[in-house]
Amino acid sequence: MSAVEVAAIARRPLFSVIVNAYNVRGYIEDALASIKAQTFEDYEVILVDDGSTDGTVDVLRSFASSEPRACVLVRAHQGLLLARRAGLRAARGTYVLFLDADDCLHKRALQRCAETIGSTGADIVMFRYSREADFSEGEETGAPASGLYRGAAFQEMRERLCRARSVSIWGKAFRRSRIDIEDNYAPYADLVQGEDLFQNLPIFDRASSLACLSDVLYFYRANPASLTADFHPGMLDDYAVVCRRLREYARSWGAACGEQALAGEAGMYRFALGLASTVMRPARAGAFEQVRRAMLRDGALSRAFEAPIPRHQRLLFSLLLRRRWLLLQLCISLGGMRYRLASMLDRQRSSWGRHHG
Repeated sequence: MSAVEVAAIARRPLFSVIVNAYNVRGYIEDALASIKAQTFEDYEVILVDDGSTDGTVDVLRSFASSEPRACVLVRAHQGLLLARRAGLRAARGTYVLFLDADDCLHKRALQRCAETIGSTGADIVMFRYSREADFSEGEETGAPASGLYRGAAFQEMRERLCRARSVSIWGKAFRRSRIDIEDNYAPYADLVQGEDLFQNLPIFDRASSLACLSDVLYFYRANPASLTADFHPGMLDDYAVVCRRLREYARSWGAACGEQALAGEAGMYRFALGLASTVMRPARAGAFEQVRRAMLRDGALSRAFEAPIPRHQRLLFSLLLRRRWLLLQLCISLGGMRYRLASMLDRQRSSWGRHHG
C-alpha cells in the first residue's frame, strides 16, 4: 500500500451520512439542519439528488457550499434504490447511515453510534425512531432489547429480519465493508416496495454482530405522497422479487430463518391486503383479486398456510382464496381497530413509564 493510500485511509471519516432527495424542497432543510446539529463531527455527507424538478438540488448545493464535509451527486431520475447505491459508491466512511430527505436525526445520533461502536465493535448499530419531531414516543412494539447480539444472538436478529421486522435501511449504522457495494442493482431499478429489506439481506449475511440501542435517534415523517402509501398492482411484482431473495438468504441461514421467512412473506401480503381494502368500491374487489392472483402465481398463498402466523391472519388468506370479499373486508377492518387500540395502549404505558418510572 502506497503512502498516498495510507494517508487517504487515515483521513477516512467514521461515518458517511447518505441523503437521497427527490422533489422534497419542503422538507430537505430540516434534514440538513439535523445533520449540521450533530454533536459528533467525524462524518461526511453524501447528498444524492435523483433528478428533482422543484429546486431541491439548489438547497443541496447551497448546503454543500458552506459545509466542507458535504458533496452533491446529481443524477437523472432512476428511483430511490439506485440513488442509494450511488450514495454508497461515493461513501468513504467506515460506517454508513441513511437519512431520508423528509426525516431528521437526533443531534446525538452519531455520538451515540460512535460510543457504541467504540465499546462493542458491532457491524450494525440499530436505534429506535419516533413519529414525533421532538423524538418522543419511540415506535415499534416488540423491539429487541438493547445490548450486543453476537453468535447465536445475532442469528436471532437474522430470524427477526426474515420475519420482516426492523427492516428499514434507515435507523441503522452499517459497517461499510459489510455492504455489497459493488453488486449490480440496475436490474432492480423499479423496485419500490420492500427495497429496504432487499438491501438489508446481504448486509446481515456478511455481518456477525449487531448492537441495539434503546435511544430514540430518528424522526420518521409520515408522507401521504409516498409511493408505498397506496395500493397499486406493481407492488405485488416487487413483493415477488423481494420474497424470492428473502427465501434464498433464509435457507442459507438455517431452518429457523426459513420458517420465519414464510411469516415475513405472509406479513408483506397481509400489508398489501390492508392497502387493497382502502380502495374505493367497486374497484376494491378487483384489488383483492389482484393480490389473490399474484399470491397464487408465485406460490405465496400456499406458503402462507404453512407459515407460523396468528390464526386471524391465516383466516384472511383463507377468505382471500375463496373470494369472500365482504368477510375479508370486515376482518381486515376489525384487525385494524385492534391494532390501533393496542398501539394506543402501548403509548399510554410508555407515557406512564416516563412519568412514574
